[in-house]
Amino acid sequence: MNVLTLKPVDPDDPPEGFFPHGSVRGIVIYWRPASPRPVKRRRRQNLQLPLPDWQARHVGFREVSPGGTDESPRDDAEQARFVRTAYALVACSHPIPSDAEVHYLVRR
Repeated sequence: MNVLTLKPVDPDDPPEGFFPHGSVRGIVIYWRPASPRPVKRRRRQNLQLPLPDWQARHVGFREVSPGGTDESPRDDAEQARFVRTAYALVACSHPIPSDAEVHYLVRR
């Protein structure tokens, strides 16, 4: 059973191949499928397949705040709720593979 882990984007150490989108206020959910595993052959060749491109979807604070206001989260607990809600909204309209690497960025 896979457990979903939503990781914040560290601007000083972004994931490989990651290029953030714009600077619009809200939460951006980024994901990419797990890298395909190369098939082992008789010869011991190191075959490295390229990582898939990142997908991104922006969700405004108005869409995830309980009162529908355009205000950023006030504390860590509220931010965690906003991020989980943003992920659920994105996943409803864009299929995210269960083995995907998922990151988020909160822009205040």
